[in-house]
Amino acid sequence: MAPLLCRARGRWDDKNKKSDATERSLRARRQRRAEMNKVCSDSV
Repeated sequence: MAPLLCRARGRWDDKNKKSDATERSLRARRQRRAEMNKVCSDSV
């Protein structure tokens, strides 16, 4: 499951860069991405 999320995360990042509506959601997204990175690196 985790490696699949890692691959999906790359596509989401591209989408989010284009449509970063508010700083707050951007900040929350960045935090979520950091957590996801940790999960991904742990699983590899």
